Parts: sequence; structure tokens; C-alpha cells
Amino acid sequence: MASPLWPLARTVADVNLESLNWVGPSHDIEFLGGDRSTLLDQGRVIAARMGMVLRKPEPDLQGLYFRSDHYPFAKAGVPAVSPGFSLAGQRDYVENPEASRAKARTYLDIYHRTTDRFDPAWDLRGLVQQAQFIMELGRLVADTPQKPAWKPRR
Repeated sequence: MASPLWPLARTVADVNLESLNWVGPSHDIEFLGGDRSTLLDQGRVIAARMGMVLRKPEPDLQGLYFRSDHYPFAKAGVPAVSPGFSLAGQRDYVENPEASRAKARTYLDIYHRTTDRFDPAWDLRGLVQQAQFIMELGRLVADTPQKPAWKPRR
């Protein structure tokens, strides 16, 4: 963050696109880091508008929040989230939930390896849904007069 492309003083939030949903549409979406700032409330608004809910945060035993691409922003004081971040795809998928979760878990075998590449068999409707959520969240953040803020540490 020594030389950001956009001045950090003018950056109100970082909404990170990582671990995209290639399995299919879901009733919920992960919101990694959302519980740390007021972005959580805005994420809930967008999820509700889309007929979805935010997944409850799970214990981050692998330290994913601190290893993700959004963390340099968080470290620099910018509230940061990764909507949809899930390595194991534990979502509530609309179609064939159990089979879809099993399919999503196969990603763990290729994540960040040479075999981690596009597969034409992917169901990109989930990715479109996730991208729509992220775009709407960005729009809400931009249109809200108050900047997102960190929540007090517990």
C-alpha cells in the first residue's frame, strides 16, 4: 500500500472479488470480513434486495481474512470485505444443494495450483449472481453519505 493507484484517503471501502462462485446460484453469500465494519449492514440490504441472506460468519481457523487480497486495505485502515469468499463452497445452493456443495469442495484440490483454471463445464450463473451482489454493494456504498466504518473490537 506504499503506492496505491487511488489515494487511500479517498478510498472508502475495498470490496474484493475472490473465490468466485462457479457452481451455481445460491440463497446465501459469504461476507468474509463483513462483521468487522458497517459494510455488514449494507451487505444485508443488498442480499435482501436480491432475495438472499448473508451467511453467518464462521470461525476463520485458516486466517483467510488475513491472507486474502483485501487485507492490505484493511491493514491501511480501509474497511474491506470479500463477498462470496469460500474455498469449500458451503453455500445454500438453489439446485441440488448437497451435490453442489460436494462439487464446490473439489475446488480445494486445485486452488492456487497449476490446474486452477477455467472449466467450460462451470455454471456461471452463480458467478453472475455474485458479481451482481458486488456491483450493487459498491453502488450502495458510493451512494451512502456516511463512509463505512470499522466496528469496535470485542
